Amino acid sequence: DHSFWVGSASADRIIDIRASGQYLTSSVRGIAESLYLPIPLDDHGPAPHDRVTAATRAREQGILNAGVVFLTVGRSPKYVPTPRLDFMRAAARILSAVEDSVLIAVGPRPTESTWPQLQRESGGRAIAVGTDLDLRPWFEAADVYLEGFPVGSYTALLECGLAGRAFVRKPLLVPRSVLP
Repeated sequence: DHSFWVGSASADRIIDIRASGQYLTSSVRGIAESLYLPIPLDDHGPAPHDRVTAATRAREQGILNAGVVFLTVGRSPKYVPTPRLDFMRAAARILSAVEDSVLIAVGPRPTESTWPQLQRESGGRAIAVGTDLDLRPWFEAADVYLEGFPVGSYTALLECGLAGRAFVRKPLLVPRSVLP
């Protein structure tokens, strides 16, 4: 529901995974009725703080001794900057301001987009690890989840919250009435 799409006129059914998406389907796209199918999330309770598995998967032992581990999850295109929103610039400022911190990005490959530049600028403290469908070890390693932007990953944010981690939402660029 966060991007342009065509085909609503020929679709037999529109399925939304959240109430705000369903609202956009009716109010912006002109579809009078859609089905609401929320994504079920498994709640395994708070995750233990354990950085060993994440450090092994990332092949980065610096994760073990970091003062603060920030985590972000999303496919690389979700981080492509716009004139008003630049996750890489914000991440660079955070890593600069929080000494002894590390940012782990699950989704983008280390060579994709501007991740190599952020890794260089941060002295290797920004670590893109690529796709990993098993997010639990990354949640265990994290202290704070940073929702990516301009396009966030709501499911990963909710899963990290269920794991008992603090999170920081992406900037709000639309009036709250658009996404009730």
